[in-house]
Amino acid sequence: MSLQPLGQYRLEEHLSSSRVAETYRAYDVVRKRVVFLHTIKASALSDETGMRRLRQQAQTAAELVHPRLAWVWEIGEDRGQYYVVERYVSGPTLAQRLAESGPLSWEEAIEATTQLAQGLDFAHSRGWVHRAVTPESIFLSSELGAVLSGLALSGLTEQSLAEQGSESERLQRAKYLAPEIWQGQPSSPASDQYALACILVEMLTDKPLFDGASVEEIRTRHLSALKLPHTWPSGTPWQIELALERALAQQPALRYASVSDFAAAPQQLAALTGGDEQERRRRAEMALQRRAAEEEARRAAEEAARLAALEQAKRELEEQVRQQVETLTQASQATLTAETLTEAPSATRRATKSAETERRAKRATRGMFWLFAALFFTALAWAMFNGLIPITGLIAKTPTPTFTQASVAVTSVFASFTASPTRSPTHTPTVSPTLSSTPTASPSRTSTLTPSPSPSPTVTLKPATPTPTSRPPREDTDD
Repeated sequence: MSLQPLGQYRLEEHLSSSRVAETYRAYDVVRKRVVFLHTIKASALSDETGMRRLRQQAQTAAELVHPRLAWVWEIGEDRGQYYVVERYVSGPTLAQRLAESGPLSWEEAIEATTQLAQGLDFAHSRGWVHRAVTPESIFLSSELGAVLSGLALSGLTEQSLAEQGSESERLQRAKYLAPEIWQGQPSSPASDQYALACILVEMLTDKPLFDGASVEEIRTRHLSALKLPHTWPSGTPWQIELALERALAQQPALRYASVSDFAAAPQQLAALTGGDEQERRRRAEMALQRRAAEEEARRAAEEAARLAALEQAKRELEEQVRQQVETLTQASQATLTAETLTEAPSATRRATKSAETERRAKRATRGMFWLFAALFFTALAWAMFNGLIPITGLIAKTPTPTFTQASVAVTSVFASFTASPTRSPTHTPTVSPTLSSTPTASPSRTSTLTPSPSPSPTVTLKPATPTPTSRPPREDTDD
């Protein structure tokens, strides 16, 4: 994507981005030189206070012409876009150098610290404070050495950390903020010294001295007791710890009088205490203790992380089991519901069928009862009609036949319906019209019911031959 020129500057390459500005390498077509050009974001100039601060900072920075500073050329505006032009320094930033090549040697680190201290002392002597000394604002040029940039923009960054843009930017700047800034005090030359001391440690170890996962964690480390690294690169004098302990003091008044004094302190202390073997051994023992403490802290952190991972795995497993139980319970309930819905009609049908069967059995029983009753009374009537059970005795006031005699007569009538004929059906039986109270042998008869085409059936009875061995029936005395 092509970049639109601003005034007399042609934008060639985008270099970095921050909360307050976008930084480009640009070319001044009038003066024929390469420059740094910072386009100011509208969010940083939201009110008149921001504009006034930018102008004052740029005017002051324009007077800071020093080999160790990327001084300001000018501040301009084009089509509503404000920008600041700085001296160009070729080479990577310190952050890029550490990311690409790792830590610096002691000689490289102390040389860069000394050069940066010279530029800061020059600015401090003119009443100017950088406020944002970080590895991103330091350039390491093979021609110019260490150069500090961002002079005009530092005034825009002196705001609360809650207004410092993205989380990564806030974390990056928090690593180099002095304790007094965390406590709400304004920045001072001692604050720049504190930041440069943090950067010296990072140049030697490739690790920030005050690091953490959050701004609050970093703040806590800045306000706590100082913990220096337990090992240093080869050739680093142990006296560096003495210089760092003073430059990183919690109170600004306890630090060195100038940044240059701090940069010269390690070598001066090495020359003064080089023969102090007792102090060297004490420092070595302290380093071993710090190493043991860091190792213990590392193991504790690993154990805590392992326990946290196990607890998380346990919670996840419990959640999976709970979900499976719920799934199985729901499936079981759905199956039972389906079976209930399926079996309910069958049970209803079975109950209905059973009730219907019982009703049919009752109807059949009642039918059989009334059938047998009808047959009985029909047979009784038929017997009386045909003279098998005479009723003349009743009219002539003769003795009434007993129930047994009537039963025998009715039984003989039923038998006559089922007996097979042995004689001609034209035989007409002769029945005595009177009953005797004396029991006599009743002849056995076989009757045959022959249907005829006429509506009135014809019944023919055949007298049976009396059996000599038959005994007369016993008279039933029960009335």
